[in-house]
Amino acid sequence: MQTFFIIAILALGFLITFQIAKASEYVAVLRGEEKTRKQSNKVNAFLLLVFLIVGLIGVYYCNEQLKGKILGEPASDHGVLIDRMLYITIALTGIVFFDTDCFILVLVQIPGIR
Repeated sequence: MQTFFIIAILALGFLITFQIAKASEYVAVLRGEEKTRKQSNKVNAFLLLVFLIVGLIGVYYCNEQLKGKILGEPASDHGVLIDRMLYITIALTGIVFFDTDCFILVLVQIPGIR
């Protein structure tokens, strides 16, 4: 019975998403393609910025809450290198995440780019 409900919820979720996409296409035709695209770009840029800010706050909060539990004391000399590799990976991932979001926000503001 539980499987049936999960499948039904997923199917309804896909159906609702499809109907929203279809309705937005109709709105684009009625309002004009260019105007709708510009408005959609602004909404997506705003949501991307919100995701960036909330995501970074969430990462910081989780890191502060789990500071002593993320990495324990290294058990060997090799463990020190693994810890360093983890910190470098986290730093590079954060930089790429931030740069990508900023690049997209700047790109949306340039006229003529879709």
